[in-house]
Amino acid sequence: MRVVGYVLLVIVFVLVCVLAVLNAQPVSFNYLLGSFNLPLILLLLLVFIVGLTVGMLLLLFSRGKRCNKIKRATPL
Repeated sequence: MRVVGYVLLVIVFVLVCVLAVLNAQPVSFNYLLGSFNLPLILLLLLVFIVGLTVGMLLLLFSRGKRCNKIKRATPL
């Protein structure tokens, strides 16, 4: 079972490397305070990391809220 995990990890790594090579052209990213140029793959990676972080924070916040509600409902 561990070998299957390693094979999947290698496949994902190879796919990311292929995407990085194919998406190396620079793109302009505009935001409220200005803009900057960076390779498309880095922009995609940045957006993925920000989305993952926001999702995990929301999950932790909702889970903490649920635990507090359960603790208050349980009599001592």
